[in-house]
Amino acid sequence: MLSTYRKLLYVRNPLDRVVSTYRDKVERYSGRERVNFPQYLAGKLREKFGYSGSPEDFVTFKNFVRLILAQGEHENMIMDPHWRSIHETCNPCAIAYDFIGEFEHLPEDAPYLLRWLGMDRSQRHLPEDDFRNGAARVTQRYFPGLDPSLKISFFTKYFLDYVSFDYDFL
Repeated sequence: MLSTYRKLLYVRNPLDRVVSTYRDKVERYSGRERVNFPQYLAGKLREKFGYSGSPEDFVTFKNFVRLILAQGEHENMIMDPHWRSIHETCNPCAIAYDFIGEFEHLPEDAPYLLRWLGMDRSQRHLPEDDFRNGAARVTQRYFPGLDPSLKISFFTKYFLDYVSFDYDFL
């Protein structure tokens, strides 16, 4: 069935994806979302690591990364597609994608993709994305807060994504 479809995949730097998730779901939590992610995250951190006290004290980026790294292979968590590796989610080694692009280059790719997909000539650009949160610009502020062993574990978890899609590890 897949042979009859055009298959495209967009990837993103793994650390940018994790920073983006943390910023959107924790730091910018407004209370209007369907899931209270900071509360959910606090519960998961208590369950996995025995944290107690106020969630503001332990629902940190560092602990969010610790939780991701401690997530079992078959353990599903709310929002985990936001940080699960591309290799686990989209299986690029088993699916012959017609196009693999990087999220960071989507605006430049858009005209080609729209032509390739046979979109109307009047649609020359993708709609503006109101959801970009600048994670790629601020990732360097989050990364130094991780101790060396967490950095190595993070790289190990996402190794195939870093190598396959030629992302630099900070």
